[in-house]
Amino acid sequence: MTGMLSSFGDKLGDLKVEDEAGEGYADIKFSYDNELSAMVIELKVAGNVTQANSDVNKAIKQIEVKNYAREYLEKHEILNVLAVGLVFYGKDCVVAVKRLK
Repeated sequence: MTGMLSSFGDKLGDLKVEDEAGEGYADIKFSYDNELSAMVIELKVAGNVTQANSDVNKAIKQIEVKNYAREYLEKHEILNVLAVGLVFYGKDCVVAVKRLK
């Protein structure tokens, strides 16, 4: 995770971890690209690839249902908002991305 976030360099904005958002707590959320874009990431752990493939969709749905991206969706200056589900199983990972705005 640290490597992924550091790849944004000085374009990474307001990084928040386990931040109160919508109807719960978003695992990771941040703005980037001079605060024109934002990303909300939901992390999960699975026991196998079948469960990981199922849980990645649940992660995206959780972001939507619990309104974790509300703060970014309501800002008119933010043009792009991504919901990202990351599910880890063993040393592997399944990723899903959905554009919310």
